[in-house]
Amino acid sequence: MVAIATLSYDGIKIFSLDNPSRNAFLRKIPHQKRHRSYPAVLIGRLGVSKHYQGKGLNIGSQLMDALKYWFVDENNKAACRYMLVDAYNTESTTHYYQKNGFKPLYRSEEGEKEAFGIPSDYPLKSRIYYFDLKLIAH
Repeated sequence: MVAIATLSYDGIKIFSLDNPSRNAFLRKIPHQKRHRSYPAVLIGRLGVSKHYQGKGLNIGSQLMDALKYWFVDENNKAACRYMLVDAYNTESTTHYYQKNGFKPLYRSEEGEKEAFGIPSDYPLKSRIYYFDLKLIAH
């Protein structure tokens, strides 16, 4: 096996975002199309075999591109505008998702901690990132 991904349906719930994050997210959506939640596909697990990592093959990015295009294909009936991932909060993972066009859903780690009831002196072990599939839709 070279790579694997697991997916499920989810959504972005606007009421769960802090004000700066909510404002930044909604800024891109016309007022008449704003809702309380937006359908999304959630990446549960995503990985590349260690045998294929670091060889310049960009398998992780190729897999991510395949997933993105799968959800904007005219034959796909998922009707999701966004992709979500709750990713490990490490430098390499953050770099991977940002390199692939994902943005943090929360504007700051402090805002994300507050939204999930994590004490401010605790480390944030994961961050939620999103990708707007409309950016690649035909």
